[in-house]
Amino acid sequence: GYVASVLKGEEPATLPEDVIDAQQYFVGKMLLPYAEQLEEADDKMVELPYALYGAQSELVTRIVEGGASGVANGQIAVLGAIQINT
Repeated sequence: GYVASVLKGEEPATLPEDVIDAQQYFVGKMLLPYAEQLEEADDKMVELPYALYGAQSELVTRIVEGGASGVANGQIAVLGAIQINT
């Protein structure tokens, strides 16, 4: 897929103009730091959710750290959910 091709030296994608394609672009970009982990996995489809979780966890941490200073006592509640796109 996309991450493996960039790991092998192909040019990364550029931001698409179509907003519908933008979500997939950002998911691919967030997975790039996990390229070697995915490439070395025995089953890439088993490893992919772990890489996605790691990428999303890092993003949520950045959002919370950035927003906590804007709250009077610095505490923020984070609610989570799972969305499945079909």
